[in-house]
Amino acid sequence: MYRPPDHFLWDFWTIRAGTETHLFYLRAPRDLPDPEMRHARARVGHAVSRDLREWQDLGLALEPGPSGAWDDRAIWTGSVEPVPAAEGGGYAMLYTGCCHREDGKVQRIGLARSDDLTIWRKHPANPLIEADRRWYLGPNPLHHGETAWRDPCLVRDPAGGGWLAYITAQAREAEPRGSGAIALARSADLVTWRIGPPVACPGWAFQMEIPQLWRHGNRYFLIFNATGEWIAPQAPVAARHGAFYLISDRPDGGFAFGGVLLAGTGGEYGLKLVVDADGQPMALAWLGYQPYGSFAGALSDPLPVRIEPDGRIRVG
Repeated sequence: MYRPPDHFLWDFWTIRAGTETHLFYLRAPRDLPDPEMRHARARVGHAVSRDLREWQDLGLALEPGPSGAWDDRAIWTGSVEPVPAAEGGGYAMLYTGCCHREDGKVQRIGLARSDDLTIWRKHPANPLIEADRRWYLGPNPLHHGETAWRDPCLVRDPAGGGWLAYITAQAREAEPRGSGAIALARSADLVTWRIGPPVACPGWAFQMEIPQLWRHGNRYFLIFNATGEWIAPQAPVAARHGAFYLISDRPDGGFAFGGVLLAGTGGEYGLKLVVDADGQPMALAWLGYQPYGSFAGALSDPLPVRIEPDGRIRVG
């Protein structure tokens, strides 16, 4: 378990570079009077590991912008991918931001670039991706008036050339309490994005957080996380908290429910699949409220992942 001594750790994303895994994660001071205050104080921390168990803290990777900026309140979840040399090289991070002027209620997505995964430069045209009201809800009275548009999962387009981003959103045309959706945006250059209708909206989740697209062979797994009050009674699972996944034979649609990756009561959340030093898939999750009531704010040890003969995923 990785538990930073001075700050909480929660949502995270990783990238493998050489012999190390780089961990980027949301962080906020542990001395806050209430752990729930962490969301308004979130920055992006950075750590590295060779074995997914022992982590070296590298400090802050990304902080909110100056007063008046679109991201001057908090930085939330994102993802990182390497950029081909022909497109400038280095690394690209999509991340979520919110501002004081809107009391953090409108989520937008920006881009940062790095040559070494340590020093990051925000793009001057940020924010680059905002909710398209043709398909997605704006301020939602069922959730504190917030506009859900966060947690971008950036991947290279498997069709060749360009980029895809999978984004936590809420669909306009869905039943309100089942409006949780994953939006799909496309770009040729990481700067100009074309937003389309939801790539997934199963109709039984109010929010589908921290999406991740994972490819195994010719199958695509779209992983998302949801907590108790966000899962409707008609959901095809008994679990009311954890990580779930959808399956398709293509990355841009056709997703059907696959199963549950991690079911819990609140202690583990935000599951991601990663690759260890041997190239084997493993799972990580962050640890929240524990049975004795305190908030851990830590990263789990890696959990083994199996791909079953029927193509489904099992964790643990």
